[in-house]
Amino acid sequence: QNDQLPDLQPISAAGGPDYILVTHAHTDHTGALPLVMEQYPYTPVLMTRPTEALTRVLQKDAQRIMKSRHEAEGELPLFDEISVNRLLDAVQLVEFDQPVKLAEDLQVTYRVAGHIAGAAMLILESSEGTLVMSGDVSMSEQRTVKSVQVPRIKADALVLESTYGGKLHANRVAEEKRLIQTLQRVTERGGKVLIPAFALGRSQEVIQIIHAFRDQFDVPVYVDGMVRSVCDAYARFADLLPEKTVAMAGEEHLFFRNKVKPIRNNEHRQEIARSATPCVVVASSGMLTGGASVVYAEHFAPQEQNAILLTGYQDEEAPGRFLQRIMREQEQGQSPVLSLGDKKVKVRCELGTYSLSAHADESELISVAEAFSPQEIMLVHGDEGPRHSLATGLRQRQRITTTPRIGTERTFAFQSKPWAIGTKIKSGGHTGNVELPQLWDSLKAQAGSYFNSRELAQVWWGDGDKAKEMAARLNQQDNVYFSADWRNKTTFRVNSETQVNAALRRRAIMLANPDIVGKLIVLR
Repeated sequence: QNDQLPDLQPISAAGGPDYILVTHAHTDHTGALPLVMEQYPYTPVLMTRPTEALTRVLQKDAQRIMKSRHEAEGELPLFDEISVNRLLDAVQLVEFDQPVKLAEDLQVTYRVAGHIAGAAMLILESSEGTLVMSGDVSMSEQRTVKSVQVPRIKADALVLESTYGGKLHANRVAEEKRLIQTLQRVTERGGKVLIPAFALGRSQEVIQIIHAFRDQFDVPVYVDGMVRSVCDAYARFADLLPEKTVAMAGEEHLFFRNKVKPIRNNEHRQEIARSATPCVVVASSGMLTGGASVVYAEHFAPQEQNAILLTGYQDEEAPGRFLQRIMREQEQGQSPVLSLGDKKVKVRCELGTYSLSAHADESELISVAEAFSPQEIMLVHGDEGPRHSLATGLRQRQRITTTPRIGTERTFAFQSKPWAIGTKIKSGGHTGNVELPQLWDSLKAQAGSYFNSRELAQVWWGDGDKAKEMAARLNQQDNVYFSADWRNKTTFRVNSETQVNAALRRRAIMLANPDIVGKLIVLR
């Protein structure tokens, strides 16, 4: 379990992968992909647009770090730029909520998972059953990502993350206010604040929290490390971010505005680190294991008027976890010594921890599992303690739950069943022919969900016995409002508003230009 590189032998023994499906860009999910591509160089890699952009940023930074270590310590890089380019060339972009056919009887749909920009929950569907891969999920909308969208389907098997099994998150609004109050208090007494944060996800959240409360304190905020380039990448996908966050920025940069500035270079970094002027610094790495945050910690930690505030998960051996453990020692008047690389620093500054997690807690993970109602749940992506706690909670709810180890192979056999599930739906009272725009409008809040023709007949006429008439009408349409399930012609998926608008635009273009039908058009 201590080996950070993937063991590909079991995959190779099974014949190798036909596809690589990436849920999101965090390094624990994409960091070793260049090595994987060396083994399987012609395998398509599916990911969303934001995930592709963020993976580029992370891989570029990984190349920089490996080059630096090679020059300083002679450590050989794990892979080179050619391997990274091979990965990026293999990427195939997918859109949220649009099924992708992988084989004659297999498709995958990427659904919004929250967590970070571009993160997806994967719905794998075939005539043999449905497998859901949760990826990393967050149930609550954050300032930079929308919450997970759990589709209205029944899964046969669920692979579920368990990062925060056994945990209950603190109230997010209260934690944000507590963080802002600390920033006010420390800067008003002339101190400086370091917020070590993960470059991807947490840093962007912290910056947006600061913007939301900017009227309460007016000191400069500096952004350093890989955080800078990740913020620029996020800004390219404003259409996927919460509307309130985008509206608050107006015509300005999504992150760098109103005295929030990126650090330009090392000289600028050293100037801010040594300055006596109150300020806030948001820098990676979030665990103080390296990067720009270590430079600021060396200067901020020894001075009582300053503060270091932690906002994310800390590994047991990380300097950030050490800071969490020594808070009680500080309260007793001691000045513990913090190891930062090869340096020792006395910690006299104020310390704080704030719960701004981008993962679902145990109760939320149980809610996800209950929504899918799978025959079996497999827990991954968590330490032994959290996995055991979550497994216990699920078993108490009569859910068959396993905690498989890396390399475990599972085979499932499921009973055939109707595709759509029969949850309660509102009955309609129409008497005439079905009007698809009106039917879709009544169901668009459940975009991505599947309904069988009996359910849709109930929604429109209040009469499920008209299922054949409904199926015939829907199979005549051109998939503008509803998409027929390729496995079952009596089951239909509600298209999203984005999909409907795009289809209507295409239809309008074709109607306005009948001469282009059947011709190839090149747009420059």
